Amino acid sequence: MMKIKDLLNNILNNREKNLYFKPDYENDNFIKIFLYKKYEKIKIEESKNEDIALLLSLTNLDLSDDRMHLKISYENIYDLYYTDDHELINDYQLLGLPDLFNGYINVDNVGNFRQDKIVKYSFSFKDLTDRTNYNIKIYKNNILKYNQTKKLLPKEMYELVNNIGQYNNDEISYSDLVKQFECFKIIKDYAEKTNVLLHSRLRDEEKPIIIDEITLDFKKTEDGLEIYPIVSAKDEEFNKELLNKFDRSQKVRNFYNIKEQGESKKVIFKNKESAEKIKRNRFLTGDDELKFYQGKNEIWEDDKLDLSKYGPRVKGFGYLNYRANDWANESRDLSWFDLDKEPELPKLYTNTNSITLKPEDKEELEAKLRKLKESGNELIEVLLVDDMNNEFKIPLDEDQLVDEIKKITNAIIDISDIKSVDTLKEILDIAENGIQNGFIEYNGKYVKVYNLEYIREQLEKNRNKDNESNESQSKTEALLTYENLEELEYEEESEHLILDKLDIPSKLKGELFPHQKEGLKRLQSLYLANKMNGMLLADDMGLGKTLQLLTFLAWIKERNELNSVLIVAPTTLINNWDNANPLDKGEIQKFFPYDLFDTYKLKGRINSNELENLKNHDIVFTSYTSLRINHVLLGQIKWDVMICDEAQKVKNSTTQVSVAVKSQNAKFKIACSATPIENSLLDLWNIADYAVPGILGARDDFKKTYVNNLADEDISNEQRKQINDDLVERVEKNFLRRNKKDHIEDLPNKLIHIYGFQANENEKEKINRLNELKKMGHNHLPLIQKKISLCSHPALISKSLFEKSDVNNYLKSSTKLRHLRKLINPIKEKEEKVLIFTIFKKMQKIIVKTISKWYGFMPKVVNGETAQNKRTKIFNEFRNSEGFNIIVLSPEVAGVGINLVEANHVIHYTRMWNPAKEDQATDRIYRIGQHKDVHVYYPILSLDEDYESHFKNEKEYVNQFLEADIRKASPEEKLNKLLVDKKNLLMNFFFAAGETKIDFSQFDNEEDSTNDYLTINNIFDFLNPSEFEILISKLYEQKGYKTFPTVQSGDNGVDVVCLNDNKITLIQCKMTDEKSNMPRTAINELIGAKNIYANNLDKEIDKLIVISTSEKMTKQTAASAKHNNVSIILYKDLANELINNRIYYSEIDVNKNNRYSLEKLRKMI
Repeated sequence: MMKIKDLLNNILNNREKNLYFKPDYENDNFIKIFLYKKYEKIKIEESKNEDIALLLSLTNLDLSDDRMHLKISYENIYDLYYTDDHELINDYQLLGLPDLFNGYINVDNVGNFRQDKIVKYSFSFKDLTDRTNYNIKIYKNNILKYNQTKKLLPKEMYELVNNIGQYNNDEISYSDLVKQFECFKIIKDYAEKTNVLLHSRLRDEEKPIIIDEITLDFKKTEDGLEIYPIVSAKDEEFNKELLNKFDRSQKVRNFYNIKEQGESKKVIFKNKESAEKIKRNRFLTGDDELKFYQGKNEIWEDDKLDLSKYGPRVKGFGYLNYRANDWANESRDLSWFDLDKEPELPKLYTNTNSITLKPEDKEELEAKLRKLKESGNELIEVLLVDDMNNEFKIPLDEDQLVDEIKKITNAIIDISDIKSVDTLKEILDIAENGIQNGFIEYNGKYVKVYNLEYIREQLEKNRNKDNESNESQSKTEALLTYENLEELEYEEESEHLILDKLDIPSKLKGELFPHQKEGLKRLQSLYLANKMNGMLLADDMGLGKTLQLLTFLAWIKERNELNSVLIVAPTTLINNWDNANPLDKGEIQKFFPYDLFDTYKLKGRINSNELENLKNHDIVFTSYTSLRINHVLLGQIKWDVMICDEAQKVKNSTTQVSVAVKSQNAKFKIACSATPIENSLLDLWNIADYAVPGILGARDDFKKTYVNNLADEDISNEQRKQINDDLVERVEKNFLRRNKKDHIEDLPNKLIHIYGFQANENEKEKINRLNELKKMGHNHLPLIQKKISLCSHPALISKSLFEKSDVNNYLKSSTKLRHLRKLINPIKEKEEKVLIFTIFKKMQKIIVKTISKWYGFMPKVVNGETAQNKRTKIFNEFRNSEGFNIIVLSPEVAGVGINLVEANHVIHYTRMWNPAKEDQATDRIYRIGQHKDVHVYYPILSLDEDYESHFKNEKEYVNQFLEADIRKASPEEKLNKLLVDKKNLLMNFFFAAGETKIDFSQFDNEEDSTNDYLTINNIFDFLNPSEFEILISKLYEQKGYKTFPTVQSGDNGVDVVCLNDNKITLIQCKMTDEKSNMPRTAINELIGAKNIYANNLDKEIDKLIVISTSEKMTKQTAASAKHNNVSIILYKDLANELINNRIYYSEIDVNKNNRYSLEKLRKMI
């Protein structure tokens, strides 16, 4: 595959030599990169150079309007330095961009927290590869400069420097004790992620506990009511000492030193005024106590709230302890504890008794398995000890050993993977009674806990996270609503009337489709029946839900009844509603006069002074995040209509977003979503409970009646139909769902084409080799993903194949890629457009270069890394282009908000795991506005034969493959069958399709074979450079070392730290082409890192080792290694090590995310 480096080489050598790129850093927002011929700037001609076109397509580089320079933002520059696997590459060098800074940041404080009013933080840089002591300074943004040399700061170091810089430039911050400690906490956080060296004063100071929003607890006594603050993540003893010190002084102190496990922790109240109010109201008696219960107390008035302003569903104001749904969702990877089974530790059963297996038994069993394979015997004796310390010798065969290893592996989880605060508290309680070998037993699992401090850090981390992904564990000051969870506390009677005549607003430009008129009529009838009403509009994607809703609002405005409307939508979709840009008009601008609605887009946090301004606009747009932040203030506005677009964003009933939505004082509420059931039927319950509270009863009753029954494996289709019909009857007057085929008369056909292409022998062999790697009891999901990747192209799992091949080799090695032309050629002959979807970025690059070879033009790529402005430009150019054209897309970015009806062909080169997501991608072209038949292609790698099937509609396709036998099928054929099964349920029982999960066991029915360990010959097929580091870590672990793979950002040239006999070995790993020379820089980096690690770990550095897959090194490199006492292990020696110390892929997969920064190593060693 031609890499970015190859493209740049072609550009520079294509016409004349004497060409070079040179960057310019004068602009504060982006870097300009000029092309020079000798000493003069020349134009960059995209149209005349396909390599330039491909470069622009595959990167975030853009071309200036005058074509005089390339440009890229400082933030996006990192894309040119790393592969998708986060491996450092040197493509940037040909653009004249600076090398990555290979060093560390020293951070110190200027001024002392307790003694000085002003405290700032200083930082300095030290480059490991340069022995001279130059003064390194920031030149511009993330560019450093010293001795006329420029370097680029690693991304996480740049983020840290930005945080410190903003703090140091803000007088309010550096003069305020709380903000001083806040910045210090940020510094400590980054020190755990990247290699930041803290001055001893900062290193020894524990990370403070900063209380942003105070959690209150209450105690009723005989005399009255006691009110006091607590730190929820801490135990009773900690809070008791905090309260004792809180009560000692009349005023709130700047901080409180609280002892915990012999260490002093600073507790700081960020809002001292609120804490002072607690002091004034610590003990309430008599009338004061009664007034508090009535909400007449300054504590409740802290934010100047008047509860009378809020809607009928708000019952008060206080501190909510948000929790996630309390049942296990089997479709999620992190359902660690099976709540439906009695928790039990893994056991080995014999004829007479059972023996509990422990984590330390895993190493013994793995060693026995290796020994058994090497001996060729059928059985091997294993010594195990039961709970009474009785020893048992048990003969086991290979399959039995594998089964027992699986039991232990599945029973081990890392403390960092547990997000529940309550669970972490229980684990902490158990751990305080003693930790055995780094594990504690909890609920049938062995939890890897390291030490008590690490548990507390995880507990604090999950308690204090203030983001949506962890809303369920945080405590936040919020509006309290009637939740309808355990019982029905609040409902709104939905009234209905039959409307004789539809009233189309006069301001609408254009004609509504019949189904849109039906939707508008339903909205109008509900509104006229009772303005306190609601509806769930769940039309299929591409049916014009936004236009129906805007027409409804225009109708209300013509009735002079539109005062305040709140529309909540994902940030990326707000412009779809309202955008005055003539090149990318919003729906308002397309179908209504520009001045019909007075709109306002609310971003970020607002204050009470801005509230009145919001009331002056017809429509206020905001995102779900912004609503969560501002819901207390927004709840004071009386909204005539509230619309939640993509309402599946509020599917979880107990998150802050859900509470924020339900707490708004809105009369007519509309939920709009094409996928109101994404994971579970409970999604539908919560969305409906917002739009029409009470329509589906209390959540717990709903779960018992519907959700639990659908979870029954033996449920029949008749039972599904009964559940589906029952739900339809309950919601039908407030619910509309129409599909495109049944409700758009002139919508063209959607034709499905299945192509099976028989795999070549190399592909079949690689599939078999991947099957070999699943025998050791590890999580098999990564292997399944590798199989799917392999079906797309073998290069996706082979670094060497990806980097070394040209297009001809790519076509030769991949059956599927070679046959892609068979699908595209007829499209080209018709001069039509096609979208090609694949989730793999490497595959996108391969397809682009291949299409360029076939058809002589460079298709554009749109994926998650494509900047928003560039994405819009690509889509507009595609729409306006004449004739045949192609875009290669990642399906994640095409899920919502994109209309590309100019194309009428979709190739799903790589399948999605979720049929709804796949349909969302297809619906970018299959929607209102499409006038040609739409063709959907599914190329599939087969094991046995070539075949093709063509279907007039999706139902025919589903019925054809519903009974397919996939026991000996390829990975893609199995995935196709599983997707068909899910499509069938969704088509026939929309409400009763059940959980959207895939039975992955169907991927595991291949015959087992041998040779499933990693060797020098297969590591390039199965490992990326990051996983190679874990391989070396496991190798030295088998040699008796305790090993610590380092963080990937700012590791200072050290990939693995090994500890043995209180001495340190530092290892750098280089996964290089075996035919190339081992790079000498590896030695220089290790030498530079030696003193840093020695000083910070306070240990002697015993050995320095470079391990490389290269077969050779230069004489100069060998001499340098000998002079500096650096041991070198090259290809042949590494091959022997892997033969003598067998390591399995499962060991890599289980451990690949365990990484250590210097700060974390200091605690561990």
